[in-house]
Amino acid sequence: MKLRVVLLLCAWLAIRPTVFGQAPATIEKTEISGIPEDQLSSALRADLQKLVGQAYDEKAAQQIAERIQTELPEYVATPTTAPGTEASRILLVFVIAHNINARYFVEAVELKDIDKSKVSEALWADMQKMVGHPVDDAGADRMRDRLAVELKNKHVRRSVVRGNQPQHVRIVYEAPGQNSIGFSFTGGYHSRQKFSGRLDLRYTFFDFTGVNVAAVNNAEKLSERYAGLQYGYWIGYKRVRFDMNYSSFKAQWSPGTLLAASTSSAAGLNPGLYRLRDTIEPTVKLTITPGLHITLGAFASQLQLQSPALHFESVRTATGNLEYGVYATSSGNHLISGNYDLHVSGNTLNSSRTYTRHVWDQSYTLKRKQGRSKYYSWAWDRMSVDLKLGRITGSAPMFERFTLGSARTLVGWDKNEIAPLGASRVAYGAISYAGKYASISFQSGALWDSGQPKVLRKSIDLHILRLGDIVHAPGPLRFFLNVAVPGIGIPLRSSNGRPMFTLGGS
Repeated sequence: MKLRVVLLLCAWLAIRPTVFGQAPATIEKTEISGIPEDQLSSALRADLQKLVGQAYDEKAAQQIAERIQTELPEYVATPTTAPGTEASRILLVFVIAHNINARYFVEAVELKDIDKSKVSEALWADMQKMVGHPVDDAGADRMRDRLAVELKNKHVRRSVVRGNQPQHVRIVYEAPGQNSIGFSFTGGYHSRQKFSGRLDLRYTFFDFTGVNVAAVNNAEKLSERYAGLQYGYWIGYKRVRFDMNYSSFKAQWSPGTLLAASTSSAAGLNPGLYRLRDTIEPTVKLTITPGLHITLGAFASQLQLQSPALHFESVRTATGNLEYGVYATSSGNHLISGNYDLHVSGNTLNSSRTYTRHVWDQSYTLKRKQGRSKYYSWAWDRMSVDLKLGRITGSAPMFERFTLGSARTLVGWDKNEIAPLGASRVAYGAISYAGKYASISFQSGALWDSGQPKVLRKSIDLHILRLGDIVHAPGPLRFFLNVAVPGIGIPLRSSNGRPMFTLGGS
């Protein structure tokens, strides 16, 4: 009887792999794909070799992958298998790919313009499993592919945006329709410079490419008031976006600028006032991380100058911009952000002007309270410190020269009074506090040319806070209205310190 039981037990053990599935395959060889193997520590390489000849264990392979990611934080390691030389043998391959997002943790997974009821519970649960873990581009793309199948929309896309906490990001999935149309208007009023505004019409295809047409009439940003049309086309994919813009503007100069230009011409200087300015500008923007962007490009401007005689000039300039934003503390309320902008023009580019333009903007913001509703967002108890430094060497055209004194900078002063021809040097700073309903800021700045004295001007700016951008109607049509911000700027000077009224800003 005992012998019969032993024989039955042996038979059951023999047929068990067939009844319950294949027996674990034996690891014939381990390999590293994607990087040289010597980038791993000697101890980790030795443990990889110890796996050879052992039965494949998925959990053990994943532990090795996690050790690889610990040693190489900027990489993601994925274990996979391939057939060996025999049916019972396999190759264990660790595929290692560079993932600059791996150092960031997923704070939340969100849907945008997607009806959540159309997403299966299983897929939504798998998406939420990414929360709290390092960003896995491959895994996030697999979720996007599954979502595209369920929604029957092959144009589903995902994006990574900065989270509310340092070193955290949010993964957003979007399913745009065939196309969408958007209108937006931004504008402002300055009691000396009058109205400025911009009206945009955007047509977007599948949310990764689109066109834009804008009507512009602006007296704030440059030395002149410029008015005309701007046309643009863009296409973006993941971390890369290409823009092509063309604009044609007519320039109008203030009496103070015309007088200053005639005085300069009499002194043998030619400021180069123009009637028309046509510009074509291609750029490529690279998103390195959610808080770091690099933009490279160029622009070519054709200027129709009105003095000393009607003639044309071509200005060709290479451009570069570095934009950054980092949290200073773990609380997520302290944000340091800014950008550095560089323009270079010269004979190499066959330009009529030779100059270099540097601009550095730096900002520190402390946010204590913030919120969001369906229609608008707000923030109060916010303090910020802003700094801008700029320098031009060479002979830059008028549209590249610096100005201060608008509805946004050195509010209360008039740019045509400070520097009617602009300047080649600028230093500007502001300290602001925003309460629940109003904001106040102290602003100070100076404009000057090389060899000229620096005159520091100051002002106080009082504003009623705007509600924010009123966004949207359902469907493919989008409206964006920048709600105006009434305010008053008070120049701080010994005489003739007449306040100036402002509304919004463009």
